Amino acid sequence: MGAGITTAQGIRVLLARRAEAAGLGYMAPHDLKRSAARMMHEARSADGGHLFDLLDVADVLDHSNPKVTKDCYIGPLGNANKDRAAALFG
Repeated sequence: MGAGITTAQGIRVLLARRAEAAGLGYMAPHDLKRSAARMMHEARSADGGHLFDLLDVADVLDHSNPKVTKDCYIGPLGNANKDRAAALFG
């Protein structure tokens, strides 16, 4: 493969090679997007506050509708928010 990877197939091949070399198994290009969303969602400041809100994550992922980000990327990460709220009000 040349210096510039411009095709979707080329990106998939490069990602597969790098994932295999890192011992990660199969990875799709979209896995990188999910990983970025998770890392941004879980990034915290020293006082524990979120560094990125939902709109920030949606913007980075190029989602025009933050509901897509919430439902498909942030929501599947678990119920930690609901658990914390239940402890607060419980």
